[in-house]
Amino acid sequence: MNIDESALRHNLAQIEPEALSRSAVADALTVIVGSLQHTFEGSGAGLMLLDEAQALRYASATDERAAKLESIQTELGYGPCVDSLVRDEVVRTTDLSTDDRWPGLMERTTEIGVCAVLGVPVHVGTIAIGSLNIYLDGVHEWDESEVTAIARFRHVIEQVLALAMLSRAQEELVRQLTHALAHRVTIERAIGVLMGRHGVDAVTAFDSMRRQARDERRKVAELAEQLLEDSAHRPSD
Repeated sequence: MNIDESALRHNLAQIEPEALSRSAVADALTVIVGSLQHTFEGSGAGLMLLDEAQALRYASATDERAAKLESIQTELGYGPCVDSLVRDEVVRTTDLSTDDRWPGLMERTTEIGVCAVLGVPVHVGTIAIGSLNIYLDGVHEWDESEVTAIARFRHVIEQVLALAMLSRAQEELVRQLTHALAHRVTIERAIGVLMGRHGVDAVTAFDSMRRQARDERRKVAELAEQLLEDSAHRPSD
């Protein structure tokens, strides 16, 4: 679908970041994600943000299917929304049921009626800390007007999060983001080490590190620091 520019401007005008920042962060995000769905006339929309364990958790979803889509990706450790965060890029799929990038995801999303997904990374400053997505229940080729539109909603979310981190430090969601942000650069460097050492991609490296930390009951940031330290003392080939 081609997103009408006048309708997009109208919907964005209803979600002034400074006004929303006076609300609870979770409530503000719900308003933005709901407006995104309305603009696209899509089946559903959702926002995932990193938690203190560096796992993507859904922060807002317009419906049960959107929440389920995000929960499945959290469980599996991969999917379009995870890729969008880890690779820090726009990720789109026309039909999840035929997309072989995420084995194991296809069957489960077909069961809940999710087909086409468009996701963009969400940042605080220059660091990706989440992903925003829209989904449809039918096959769909995403066009550039849709990519532009979701990116503009992403920008509003980033403004709200930046304001919240300055003024709402005691809210649970803000505390989680602050912790995740503080260690994100270290974790990204450790991901690079694992990619080079094992010849895997960024998403696989990130998920491997997250699962190891969970199994060892350690924080991902602590494990990342150890990997970097070990790498610094490892003899070069």
